Amino acid sequence: DGWKIVYSASSRLRVREIDRLEPRELPGTDDATQPIWSPDSTRIAYATENKLWHIPSQGGTPTAIGTLPGAVLPVGGLSWIEDGRIMVATGNAGLYQVSARGGELQTILDVDPATEEDFHHAASLPGGCGVLFTIHRRGGGPDKIDLWTPAGRKTLLEMEGERFDNPVYSPTGHILYTRSTTTPGLWALPFSLSDLAVTGAPFLVAPDAERASISQDGTLVFFRGTGSVLQHM
Repeated sequence: DGWKIVYSASSRLRVREIDRLEPRELPGTDDATQPIWSPDSTRIAYATENKLWHIPSQGGTPTAIGTLPGAVLPVGGLSWIEDGRIMVATGNAGLYQVSARGGELQTILDVDPATEEDFHHAASLPGGCGVLFTIHRRGGGPDKIDLWTPAGRKTLLEMEGERFDNPVYSPTGHILYTRSTTTPGLWALPFSLSDLAVTGAPFLVAPDAERASISQDGTLVFFRGTGSVLQHM
């Protein structure tokens, strides 16, 4: 809803309301990584070394969702869809999905072992119509942004030798992503949600910025510089 920020610091989750200066620590979230909001902003899902959890955003007892097929590394990612599914990229395998109510993770897309190492940074499009993710190519790096839909998979952006991270959809009609090799910063790729297609050339939004997170009302949060300082727009 654009009113709260969740982040991990000192191995625990913290929530900060936009209109307050001090964050609230969420007890019971030791070793939490990759926190994400539920679509209604009432709960937060996150990963530990080998499990997925969710917890009320005001604090409470964490609830286990399921066991991960591999560790969610810092390059992994989670995304909570409106229909109650959570999409998972572990950072060392393919894409998975699981019900937020709990259960076994199901594979939705395997890596191609001939050309790919793994998938990073899963992020769903509105309405659950697709999942954005970056491709770590075998013998190369994460220089591709792909889109998976139930109808198939296609590449949205590819620049050999670049490094792309954290692609997310913006209600302005763009995909925001981090580019960290040449001209590093937060970039935008014009994108049609109705056609699921790129509509223009990418352009720089903010230099020295990374890891965008966007609420449904268009509020943008990102890291400035080395990733130690949160910025809000």
